Formats: sequence, structure tokens, C-alpha cells
Amino acid sequence: MLGTGAFAVVYRAHDPVLDIDVAIKLLAAHRADDPGIRARFVAEARTLRGLSDDRIVTVHDIGEFEGHPYLVMELIEGGTLDDRLTDGRTLDPAEIEWLVTGLGTAIVVVHAAGFVHRDIKPSNLLIRRIDRGDQVVLADFGLAREIEQNRRPAAPGTDAYAAPEQRQPGASVDGRADVYAASGVVGRAAFGSDWHWILVPSGPHQVTALEPPGTEPLAFELRRGLSANPADRHASISEWTEAVRDATTDHATVIETAREAAPRRRPIVRILAGGVVVLAMVLALATVTGRSDSRGTDDRPITAAATGEPAGPDIVGPTSIVFGDTATFTHTNRTGVDYGWIVPSGSTVDGATVTFTPTEAVDFQITLIEVDSGVERITTRQVEVRTP
Repeated sequence: MLGTGAFAVVYRAHDPVLDIDVAIKLLAAHRADDPGIRARFVAEARTLRGLSDDRIVTVHDIGEFEGHPYLVMELIEGGTLDDRLTDGRTLDPAEIEWLVTGLGTAIVVVHAAGFVHRDIKPSNLLIRRIDRGDQVVLADFGLAREIEQNRRPAAPGTDAYAAPEQRQPGASVDGRADVYAASGVVGRAAFGSDWHWILVPSGPHQVTALEPPGTEPLAFELRRGLSANPADRHASISEWTEAVRDATTDHATVIETAREAAPRRRPIVRILAGGVVVLAMVLALATVTGRSDSRGTDDRPITAAATGEPAGPDIVGPTSIVFGDTATFTHTNRTGVDYGWIVPSGSTVDGATVTFTPTEAVDFQITLIEVDSGVERITTRQVEVRTP
């Protein structure tokens, strides 16, 4: 077994006919009886079979085993882009150019065939090792749709990278949704885990952190690609690729300066008339603010690691839950302090308490921001989601 997700399990296997090792993607047992999920799984196979290009993962066969549909795909052993970006790591300028070129080329193939991928993210970008260097390969077409059939109920997708129109029922979703996601992927690779603070506009305050010196052209193009209005983005993925690649090439110190400036976020607190504190939350996730109250659990509080900022408030709640269970988070009570939460989409917030039930087996993050006398303190908790 190579890995598991919310909908499928992936195995390494050997094909005796082709005499090669392959990857078998098998629809999970608890999903096999859902007609909608089965149809989506089969549609992914059909889409991939129609896309013949070395930038798209190859499907060798499709079939069914004991009532469970499966895909037999090429085995790509270089891992994923997500693997390369663990622990907040970033790519250097040459790698960013490599990523932009490879990702742009793959998406061009998808759009030329009349499809929108709709779920571009680091974990869906595989790395194929070849003699002339690593190659970006686009995978997981479970959400891909033909462009002309894309006016439908709101489409799912990974919140951090999904374009806003994908969450709007009945909205038309075209190739510019993939431009949005690609911009987020490159932003994550270039600026690290805090890329949202730098690149994603939100509300009257727009972005809440300044780009590091020397990265202005790259940040400008990525912000354009991440515009909430599709009309404000690059008109095509080809235009995006050229613009972002040029912005990267012109500034060889993009990532080095980003690393140096990473801890120095511009404060997100704005003090308005009457002493009202506004917390400008911009992680493209649900955002809620509120006064603290006194609620407790038996879990041991965990505070943020040292980041060069003041120590943050305590988040009280689990660090690991089973997929499908509900997690509850609160914080230690401190009178006279304002709090704001940055939480995953689908969370419920009641004052000091957040509840969240994961809809996919993907780790998530809870962030608590404390404002005391104009000073901002941030605590982030990464929560593991385990499969049963």
C-alpha cells in the first residue's frame, strides 16, 4: 500500500503483461456503494484515458474487483511536490521556474482537451525522475469537468487552492479556476506556509503582509492569478506561465529574500475609531472573531513554536483525530483580550469554541490570534486526520 485518501487506496503492484511496476488506485470500500462517487471515479479514468501526454499521469487499464472500481496507472516514484514542501520548506528560484514551466505545460494539455482540472494542489503534482531531470506530472482528475458542462452545483476542491467561483452554486467555472490554483501552488512553493498572508486579498485591508524585497514582480503576478474575480486573472494558462516565469527569472533572489523575511509579517491588526479591533484574516478559509469565554477540556494546551513573535495563546484540543469524528477546540481564558480564529471551511465557531468534522482524510490547521493592547500573538495547531 502506497497511501490512502478520503475516497481511494493506492497500491504498488506488478503488471506481468507489461512487465512493469504500476500503481493501482482502488475505490475505498466505504465509498463503493455511493453512486455519485463511483461515477466520479470512473469519469476520472475516462478523462485520463483521453489525455495522452507525458505531463499527465498515464492510465493503463480500468476494471472492477469485488464491486470496487480501480485504475491501473503508471508508478511515479519521485514523490509529490507536497513532499518537497513539508515543514514550511520552499523552492529556490531555479526550481520555481521549473515548477511554473512544468505545471503550466501540463495544464495547457488539460485545457486544450476541453477540460478544467479543478483540484490543482501540491499533493496532486507528482515528480517523475527522468534522465534529463525531474518532470512535473499532473494527477488526480476526480474533479475534472468539460468546460462547457461546468455550470453546475458548487464544486468541491481543496480550500486553500480552490477558486472562489468553485464554491458558488451555478457559477461558470473555466480554465481561469486552474490559473487561480496554479498561482496558489507557486505561491506556496515560493513564499512558504504563510503565502496566503502575502498574496491573497481579503476585505478592505487587502493583503496583510508585505512581500520580501526583490519579490515584487513575482508577488504581483501571483496576486493577479489569485484575484477573486476571474476577469482580473490572466486570461489563459499560457499567459500565466509566461508572466510568472518572467517574473521569477528577472529576480534571482526571490526565494532567498523570502526566507530572510519570513518571520517579519506586517501586523494584521488595524485600530479603528472608537477602539474597535479588526482582525484581517486572509487564509482563504472561514474566518470568525469573538471575545473569549471560559471553556475547558482535559487536553494539554500546546503553544506555538518560537517564530520571532510574542508567545501565542493556548489552543486546547486534540492534535490527532479519526476521519469522520468531530474535533472541538477552545482556548485558555484571559480577561480583556480579543481573539480571532482562522479555521477550515465547514467549521462551526461559538465564541471561544470551534468544532470541525473533516470531510476528507487530510490534515488540517487551526490558528488562534490574540490581540492584547495592540500586540498580536499567533498560535497554530496542525491536526492529523487518521483513517479508521
